Amino acid sequence: MTSKELLNQSGQHVTSSDDDAGFVALLSAYRSTGGLVRGEDVAGHLTRQGGDGYVHLARLIVAGDVLHIRWSGHVWLPLFQFNRPALDVRPDVLKVLSELRTVMDACELMLWFVTPNAWMGGRKPVEMVNVSPCELYCAARADRFISRG
Repeated sequence: MTSKELLNQSGQHVTSSDDDAGFVALLSAYRSTGGLVRGEDVAGHLTRQGGDGYVHLARLIVAGDVLHIRWSGHVWLPLFQFNRPALDVRPDVLKVLSELRTVMDACELMLWFVTPNAWMGGRKPVEMVNVSPCELYCAARADRFISRG
């Protein structure tokens, strides 16, 4: 799988993050856990809470501390990774990202969270964040180890 592959609804791979079918597939894949939200909306929310939301979000993205994808001129982020209502990044998600961001790019990370994982008995990592953060982290570590060879 290349770094820009996404699954469309039929299970076939789509090879561009700007591909409409791939983006729609991601919208569908993340819908049950809060969906995707535009970066502008997250930054605006953070600003209303009294901070410089745009700068804060940009730092999170550059550091690899949030899942995100760029599509159609916008940054999109899965909502499940944030504690609400503050929209701070969940520590369990940060822990997983710290394991995987050295071996996967942003598109691969987005796909990893919504793809059934053998280490978790075929469950999707996004479904395990609230159920078993420890199992989620162990799966991320195993996948990082395998990716490094």
